[in-house]
Amino acid sequence: MQAIILILGLAGLAGVIGAQAPSLQKPLPRFEDFHAEDVFKGPAAAVVTKGSKLANTYRTRLRDGAAKGPNFAGHFTLVSWGCGASCQDWAVVDAKTGQVSEWMIRTSVGAEFRADSRLILVDTPKLAAEAYSGKAPADCADCGTPSAYEWRDGKWQSVPGFATSHIHRFE
Repeated sequence: MQAIILILGLAGLAGVIGAQAPSLQKPLPRFEDFHAEDVFKGPAAAVVTKGSKLANTYRTRLRDGAAKGPNFAGHFTLVSWGCGASCQDWAVVDAKTGQVSEWMIRTSVGAEFRADSRLILVDTPKLAAEAYSGKAPADCADCGTPSAYEWRDGKWQSVPGFATSHIHRFE
């Protein structure tokens, strides 16, 4: 009898903790706090493939995406493509020079970013909800972990308290 009461008590406690979990999640960083100083308005430079394994491998995708012009951090273009079910790779192209960074981000449900900010938010609850037509399942295994990264000094920097393992170098 005591075992049943203990189990029921633990189950009730787990329910309370589970109900409180969303409120314990701290708010994601704000785009405004990572303002891009250098906003480029000219035509995008052609993608430079020489010396870049990433640019050579995905040259058509990168050229098509970069041709749309800068959409991130002032003078960069984020270009994405699918890498399997619930997987997107994101590359960075400098719209001024056409240089492609070998540092990429991999997401499960996408990324949020702005042209005037160096911040990228990946796999956010908002994106998970959009991917699942309004509300992601509570046990969503492929929704990813919300994370935040800053583009600084030519590479991704983890925003403290929000990073997981989305960053990888193309090799």
